[in-house]
Amino acid sequence: MALGLLVLGFGFRWRAADLRADALRRWETNLGVVADAAKLAVTKWAEERLADGRVVAAYAATVPELVSAAATPSGLSRSRAVERLQRHLAFIHEAYGYSNEWVVDDVGRVAVQLPGGPGLTSPEVALAIQVTRDGRPRFAEPFLHADSSVTVSLAVPVQGAAPHPLGAVVIRVDPTTSLFPLLQGRQRVGTTADVRILVRVGDDAALLNPVNGSGVRPLTLRTPWANVSAVSKLAIGGVETFGAFVNSAGVPILVATRHIEPTGWGLISRVEQSEAFAVYRDRLQTEMLLVVTLLGAFVLGFVAIARTARLAHWRDRIRTAAALEASEGRYRQLVESSLGLICTHDLNGVVLSLNPAAARALGLASPIAAVGRRLDEFVAPAVRPLFGDYLARIQGNGMDAGIMRVVTTAGEERTWEYRNTVVREPGREPYVLSHARDVTERQTAEEALRRSERSYRTLVERATYGIYRSTLDGRLLAVNPALVRMLGYDSEAELLAVDLARDVYQDPDQRRRLIETHGNAPYVEGIEADWKRKDGRPLPVRLSGTAVRNDTGAVEAFEMIVEDVTERHTLEAQLRQAQKMEAVGQLTGGIAHDFNNLLTVILANADLIAKSLPPEAAEWRADVEDLQGAARRGAAMVRKLLAFSRREELRLRPVHLPKVVADLTGMLRRLVPEHITLETRASESVAPVLVDPGTVEQILLNLVTNARDAMPSGGVLTITIAEAVIDETYLSSHGWGEPGAYVRLAVTDTGIGMDQATLAHVFEPFFTTKPPGIGTGLGMAMVYGLVKQQRGFVDVRSRPGEGTTVEVYLPVATRAARATPAGGTTDLPGGSETILLVEDEEAIRRSASRILRRFGYQVLLAADGEEALALYRRHRADIRLVISDVVMPRLGGTQLYQELHRDPDPPKFILTSGYATRDVGDRVVLDRAGPLLQKPWNVDELLRRVREALDGA
Repeated sequence: MALGLLVLGFGFRWRAADLRADALRRWETNLGVVADAAKLAVTKWAEERLADGRVVAAYAATVPELVSAAATPSGLSRSRAVERLQRHLAFIHEAYGYSNEWVVDDVGRVAVQLPGGPGLTSPEVALAIQVTRDGRPRFAEPFLHADSSVTVSLAVPVQGAAPHPLGAVVIRVDPTTSLFPLLQGRQRVGTTADVRILVRVGDDAALLNPVNGSGVRPLTLRTPWANVSAVSKLAIGGVETFGAFVNSAGVPILVATRHIEPTGWGLISRVEQSEAFAVYRDRLQTEMLLVVTLLGAFVLGFVAIARTARLAHWRDRIRTAAALEASEGRYRQLVESSLGLICTHDLNGVVLSLNPAAARALGLASPIAAVGRRLDEFVAPAVRPLFGDYLARIQGNGMDAGIMRVVTTAGEERTWEYRNTVVREPGREPYVLSHARDVTERQTAEEALRRSERSYRTLVERATYGIYRSTLDGRLLAVNPALVRMLGYDSEAELLAVDLARDVYQDPDQRRRLIETHGNAPYVEGIEADWKRKDGRPLPVRLSGTAVRNDTGAVEAFEMIVEDVTERHTLEAQLRQAQKMEAVGQLTGGIAHDFNNLLTVILANADLIAKSLPPEAAEWRADVEDLQGAARRGAAMVRKLLAFSRREELRLRPVHLPKVVADLTGMLRRLVPEHITLETRASESVAPVLVDPGTVEQILLNLVTNARDAMPSGGVLTITIAEAVIDETYLSSHGWGEPGAYVRLAVTDTGIGMDQATLAHVFEPFFTTKPPGIGTGLGMAMVYGLVKQQRGFVDVRSRPGEGTTVEVYLPVATRAARATPAGGTTDLPGGSETILLVEDEEAIRRSASRILRRFGYQVLLAADGEEALALYRRHRADIRLVISDVVMPRLGGTQLYQELHRDPDPPKFILTSGYATRDVGDRVVLDRAGPLLQKPWNVDELLRRVREALDGA
C-alpha cells in the first residue's frame, strides 16, 4: 500500500509538470498569434505613413525653395511649384486625416506647409535635420502635448540631384484616430490579457496605447529606464520571445514580445499567470479526484469481490459513471478553455450554453448570463430581421456557415464568422453546435487596405506629373493619365502598346545607358532624358524613381515619375540670354562713363580755346571747330551705345525722320550685302516727330537687320517715310491705335515672309525663327518697347513667300525744336558767386574750374565727397552752389547731397555724371537735385545750368 501511494505521488507530480508545460505551450501559441496580428497591423500602419511621406518627398524634390538659386529660373516657377506642392499636401491631409504636413530644408526651416498650419515642435525639427543628414526615414519619439493630446511624427528625406538630401517631409499623425483603433477591441484570450505598445521617451519607458479598462491615458504611464521591467526592455530592444516574467507591480505574467521595426517600438501580448494556469490547476484537481475515486472504487470492489459476487454489478456501474464523468469533464474543460467562440442553442434560437470566450466577447459577466435568452438578442439590429432565415436554413440543411454581425452588451458591433451544425443524440432534443471567431479586425484591415489602394490609385491618376511602371526590357506595365497627355497619345491602352526605348526615347540607346549608369541606385532623382511625343516633337524630361527588385534582389521593373521640363529649359535659355544682354549693358555703361569723361575735357577745352581766339584767327578757329565736331560725334556715338543696351533714358525732342535716315544711309549700306538692293523713299516735307534720336536709329537698325536676314538669296529692301492720319475709319478696320497725326516709317523686304502662327509671337521677348546662335529674339521686342515708350504703334504684315512690311507710327511733334546758340556767338552768363566744384577726375576738375573762374565765379575744388564736406563746413557762409560728380570714391554725389541738405539753409546743387541715368544710383535724390548735367557738357551748357541753378530757374 505504501509503495502504491509513493508511485501515485510521483505520478501526480509528473502529471502536474506535464499539464503545466502543455498550458505554457498553449499560451505561447495564443499570445503569439495575438502579438503577431498586432505587430502586422502596426507595421503596416507605419509603412503606409512612410509611403505617404515618400510620395510627398518625390514632389517636394522639385520645389525651388529646396533647390539652389542657380537652378531656379524665375519667381513665377517658384510660385507654381509651391502651389502645386501645397495642393498635394492638402490632398494628403484631407485623404488620410493627418494632423499636419511640412516640407523643410536641410537646416530645419519650413519651406512649404499648409496655409494656417501650426509650426514644428523642437523634436520634429531635430528629426528633420537628422533625416536630412543621413538620408534615412524614421519616426520620432511620440510627443505628449500640453493639452494632453498625443502625436506621432515621421520624416522622409527629400532626395534631389545632389548626393545629400535637400531637406525632409515631416508628417504629424494623431494615433488616436488611426493607430489605436487597430489595437482596441482586438480579440482577448483572457480577462487579464491585453496588448501594449511600449516606447522609449527620453530616459523613460512609456505606455503608448490606452489599455482596455485601465483608464490610463497615452504616454502618461512612465517608468524611469533603470526601473523598467526586463520584459519591457526586451520588447523595446528588439528581442522577440515568450516567457514567464514578473511585471513592475510584482505580478507574475506570461508575455510574448514583438518589435515594430519601422518605428523602433516594443509590443507585448500578456496575461496574468493566475488566469493562465487556472485551467491547468482545475484539471489537475479533477484528475486527482478521479484517480482517488477510482482507487477507492478499486479497493472497495476488490473487497466486495472477496466477500460477494453481487457487488460486481455495482462495480461496473460505478466504473461506467466515473468514465462518463471523466469524459464529460474533459469535454467541458476543452470547451471552456478554448479560444474559439462556442455556443449551443435549440432549433428555435434559445441559448443552451456558452463557453467563457464567447461570453467575454459578448461582454457578459459569465456564460450563465446568456442561457435561456434568444440568440437574436445578440444580433445587430440591422440584420436581426434575417435571423428567421438563418433558423430556416439550419433546420432544413442541418448546417449553416457565414458572417454575422453581433452586438455586445456595451453596444459595440462586431463581425463573427461562424460554422454551425445540428447535433442529434439519442435521448435528447436536437440542438445546434456553433463554432465562431471574431473577424472584426481582419475585415477592418481589409477595408483599410482597399481604401488605401483606392487612395493611391486616385493619387496616381490625379497627379500632374507622369507616372509609369515598366519592365527591364522597356515594356510599359502601367501609366497614369498625365503621362498619356504629356506624350500626346489618345488613351492609356495605346501608350501601353508602345516600346519605351524605341517609341518614346529620341535615341533608343539612351535608355540603355541610363540603366547601366543608375540601375543599381536605390533611388534616382532628376535624371535628364530626351523623349519624343507621339507626333515626333522633342520632349525633354526629368526622371525620378526607383527600381523594383524581386526576392533574389534582381531588378524586375522600374517605377518612375516624369516631369516635362520643356518650359524650364526655355526659361533657362532666355535667362542666360538676358544675363548676356545685361552684361553687355553694364560693359557699355562703364565704357561710356570713361569715354564721356575724356570727351568732357576735350569739349570744354576746345570751347575755351574757341572763345579765346580773336576774330581774325579764322584758320585756327576752323581747326578748333573740327575738334568740337569730333567730340560731339563721339558723344553721339556713346548715346547710340547706351541706346543699344537700353541704359539711356529717352530724350524726346523734335526730329526730322528723313534726315535721320539720310545720316544712317552709309551705315545701312555697310549693313546690307551687295545682293540686296536698298531703296529709300522719303518726303522732305514730312512733319517732325517727338522722339529720342538714338532710339529711332536703334529701331531702324533692328528692322533693317531683320529684313536683311529674311532675304538670304537677295531681294529689295525699301525704307519709306510718309505722313499718316489715324482716324475712326482706320481704327474700325485695324482695331488698334489712337486718333491723331503720325509719321509712318515702313521697312519692307521681299524675303521669305511669315505665317499667322509666327506673327502671333513676333513681339514676344526671346522669340526667334533664326537658327541657334544667330538670333537673340530681342530685336522686335525692343522695337515694340521703344515705340510704345514714345507713344507710337507698330504694325506687321506678312505672308509666306511674299515678304514682310513693318510699319512704325510715331506721333507728330506739337512743339518746335529750341535753337541752341552757336559757340562764341552769344554772350554767356557769368557771375561772382562762390561755387564748390567736386570732381574725382583731375582733368575735368581743372577744365571746369578754368571756365567758371574765367566767367567771374569763385571756385573751391574737392576731389571727393568727404573733402567737399570739410570745405563746406569751413566756407558755409560763402558757398552758394555745389557742382558734384555722382560716382566718386569715399563719398559720392548723392550722399554728399543728403549730407548738405541736413543744413537748414542748404546750397543749390547740380549733379553731373558720365554714366547713364539709370546706372547713377538713388533716383529719389536725383529727382530732388534737379536735372542731371550729363557728360560730356560744353561751356555753354555748364554756364547756363550754373546760372539757372543760382537764379532759381
